Amino acid sequence: MPTAVYRHAERIVLEQGDARCVVETRGARLLSYSVGGHELLWMPAAESAEKCDWRHGGIPIAWPWFGRLGEGDSHIHGYAWKSDFRVASRIANSVVLTLETESATLEYAIRLDDALALELRTRNNAKTEIPVGVAFHPYFRVGERNRTILEGFDNGPVPVTNAVDRCVRFGAALPRHACVIRDKARNLALRIVSEGATGLNLWNPGPEKRCPGVIPGDEWRHFVAVEPLAMGLNRFIVLSPGESHVLKMSVSTVSCAFDLFDFN
Repeated sequence: MPTAVYRHAERIVLEQGDARCVVETRGARLLSYSVGGHELLWMPAAESAEKCDWRHGGIPIAWPWFGRLGEGDSHIHGYAWKSDFRVASRIANSVVLTLETESATLEYAIRLDDALALELRTRNNAKTEIPVGVAFHPYFRVGERNRTILEGFDNGPVPVTNAVDRCVRFGAALPRHACVIRDKARNLALRIVSEGATGLNLWNPGPEKRCPGVIPGDEWRHFVAVEPLAMGLNRFIVLSPGESHVLKMSVSTVSCAFDLFDFN
């Protein structure tokens, strides 16, 4: 396991047209993604200065496992999110960050184009099989959670009017899956496309905030998490020596129409 780093993180700004994003080398977390001046990610108004079990906000990544491993929150979502990544390459609109462990390499490519394109590639460098679980954990900003609809699921549109922690399983890794967040309060819609995912986790903690980490005040009202993930039936994908796995996610704005939905 690499050594966790909590300070001296470099912040990298990528720009393309009217799109801009900011990523930090600590945990390879995206802190901001804006298009035409509209911020599309939620970050807490102030982060706790204390070391905590999970850093909410932006787009952190879960690797080499998703969720809790064992009892409690001390090992929530693996350790990549609190580790120091190396900048492998960088140009104006893209950057590649890497994290090396004894058995695997995680390569994270971030590119701004017509959409924000993210790619997580895990390569097994060991001489034996290794288990891995991987996920994006984006916090998408909304004007008001209770006036937000999620589309793109088998049972139809999902209104986010209550706390939700729900995993939608695909059964097998899908070549491509698209869903849409419709935000009535800001008159915005986001399209999230995943590739290589075995499911999506939908999450908002509600006022109870039963989750690790700190979410200040009522800021839970201003985000929804739609998390593409790749896990096997036993929570892990097994990679053979030399084998790689790729999980992709893209985020873009789309035209917004609400006439099909009844918002109170």
